Amino acid sequence: MERNSGETSTSSGEEGGRSLLVVSEETEAVKRFKLRPGRHASFSAKKSGTVDVLENTKDPARSLREYMSLPATSYSTLDGETVKRVDDRTFACTLGTLSFLGFKITPTVTAKVDVRPNGVGPMISVEEATISGSKIVEDANEQFQLSSVNDVSWFDSATEEFPNQKTIQSETTVSVYLIVPRWFPFTVKSTERTGRFVVNQVVGQVVPRFLKQLKADYEVWSLGDDSRKAVCEGGLFDVDQSKNNPEMCDVSLEED
Repeated sequence: MERNSGETSTSSGEEGGRSLLVVSEETEAVKRFKLRPGRHASFSAKKSGTVDVLENTKDPARSLREYMSLPATSYSTLDGETVKRVDDRTFACTLGTLSFLGFKITPTVTAKVDVRPNGVGPMISVEEATISGSKIVEDANEQFQLSSVNDVSWFDSATEEFPNQKTIQSETTVSVYLIVPRWFPFTVKSTERTGRFVVNQVVGQVVPRFLKQLKADYEVWSLGDDSRKAVCEGGLFDVDQSKNNPEMCDVSLEED
């Protein structure tokens, strides 16, 4: 049995296993991209979410801290259809097809996992991003740069009723930088406005799904299952843009 907290907790320091908040900094690739000539547009989104889990108290080797200390080589891919292992620390993630300014695009990101010491939790950073679709869409691969970080951490949230309760937290930031072609029939402002909406839709739906799957994976692992099989097949990165969906699973969300 588990209880969901209903609120997102953040801190500028460490408490239990809670990690330091990430201050987004421009990568060298982004800095170089912004120096290129052309009409530049940028947009971003940030989402935080939490989900409560009950820690296995019978086996200290299956604690949440030990789970957060697992090397990336031991990671489950969580979603067997959209997340594929590239090497020991790198994974390729394919998002569902999105509509953006009249174009259908399917983004694929390559993410690297940095497992931090003392079981603080992993930092997942996008190393590369590509889009597929029509020829016009694929020609745009040289005209954008993406920066994204998912800071996964945890903290003790014990209550009198649930003394072994912990809370997993995910803080995800996504920033997109574009060079808008002169022939493109949209202004920079309208491109940014649409971009913000799309990116907010993506992170708003992916963060709770990710947390739901992470919770399920911990529960399986804590019982002694080291198979590291995906906990679901499909759905993690499928985004419904038809409406503002309610929460996709029972976790709390906060938008900055």
